[in-house]
Amino acid sequence: MIEALSIHAELKMRRQALSDMAYLPERMMNGPRKLEGKRIAVLAADGFEKVELTAPVAALKQAGADVAVVALHPGRIRGMNVHQPADLVQVDKTVSEVNASDYDGLLIPGGYISPDLLRQSALARAFVREMSELGKPV
Repeated sequence: MIEALSIHAELKMRRQALSDMAYLPERMMNGPRKLEGKRIAVLAADGFEKVELTAPVAALKQAGADVAVVALHPGRIRGMNVHQPADLVQVDKTVSEVNASDYDGLLIPGGYISPDLLRQSALARAFVREMSELGKPV
């Protein structure tokens, strides 16, 4: 009898936890804009994984951050959906135009081409190194 009660109580707790989780994204979207006034650089190159740039950028903007896409060249950069070409993203600044002191944090989206191109760029490496040395989140 006691075992049946404890199982029932645990199931009730799990149901409540799942119910709470169902409303979590809504609460997060309508929550305080904790990054208001913060400037975040998104360092990417052609071949970035689209969802690894677009989803975090949307979340950062929703939280109030001012987001700038920083790339190796001006214009637009091509995203990828796994191995298929995806949308183009507008570049806000080139890596030669930015200073780490102008930003509060750095996001580097993944992919299978973009990280290799960024690693080959001395300017990109220097920007990331400077952000890290300043103690800013990378």
